[in-house]
Amino acid sequence: MIEYADRILFGTDTNRLIMMKKFKLLSMMFLLTTLIGIFAYSCEEPTTPSVEIDGKFINWESVPDIATAPGYAITNFRVSHDETNIYFLILGSDMGDEKMLYIDADNNITTGYTTSDWENAGFEYLLRNNTLFKLKYNGSNWSWIEIGVESVMRDTSSTKNEIAILRSAFTSLTGKIKIAYSNQTSGSPLGYLPSKNSDAALYVIDSLAITTFEIIANAGVGGVIDPSDSIVVKQGDDITFQISPINDNYTIKYVLVDDRDVGSISSYTFSNAQTDHAISAVFEEKRLITISPYLINYGEGTMDLLFRTMDGVESVIVDWGTSVEYGNNSGQLIS
Repeated sequence: MIEYADRILFGTDTNRLIMMKKFKLLSMMFLLTTLIGIFAYSCEEPTTPSVEIDGKFINWESVPDIATAPGYAITNFRVSHDETNIYFLILGSDMGDEKMLYIDADNNITTGYTTSDWENAGFEYLLRNNTLFKLKYNGSNWSWIEIGVESVMRDTSSTKNEIAILRSAFTSLTGKIKIAYSNQTSGSPLGYLPSKNSDAALYVIDSLAITTFEIIANAGVGGVIDPSDSIVVKQGDDITFQISPINDNYTIKYVLVDDRDVGSISSYTFSNAQTDHAISAVFEEKRLITISPYLINYGEGTMDLLFRTMDGVESVIVDWGTSVEYGNNSGQLIS
């Protein structure tokens, strides 16, 4: 019976063999296509709910809480992100007049501001109401330096605070960040999320993280460096700095790159950025002095000029009847 049915389906032995091979080939192709689809789906970038800063809470309904504090002025804390922004939502009964969002962008307690309110994080960034600040630390003291409001979108009311911050505003942003929030009215604390004396909330950004680095550029008296101050560059990017005196009375004395003297150069390029850097330029004032032969009553020769500087007395040997440029912005000829 089976052989008869087989012949009905596939015909003669030769046709049957050909058809069975085709059938097996199609089955294998179907199985392979299915497996590829499953693998591709499993490798897709993790998605997060779409959020807009528009005052409509409906955007946040599918976003879970990362911290709660029932019974307090602020009760719910939610976070989301996309390729451009990181979004924050705080809910409660009283938002207060002072709202502070703390962000540990590199998930490293040793590189930021620490507080007993949340002991597991080192916060490099603080959003205070509408203004974003970055921590500056010199090894013994810290201070918050204003970045500005250009990187922040915000919609707030007495019961909610919606925030979006550009990812590019953060240097060395990692795939995991730690965040915390507090508010107050007239200096009196209203609430903490997560609760005070607990750990800051961990939020996973995963592979969407854009790795960036910071370059600090400073120029001393008598010159400029462009660009200057704090510059954020993406990993792998190149950036060139131009160094120049402010006028003909000054010259470049030396340039320091990561505390290394690279000479009196007028430009420097950081190529393929892979870490934070610092560049600074030091300038000195030109002092032009002409030595005339009639200043002395004996023959030609040389003269030892002494200049008093902040570092002491410097000696310069010059020929009579010549001019010498002596560069020091505090030098004074004393003999």
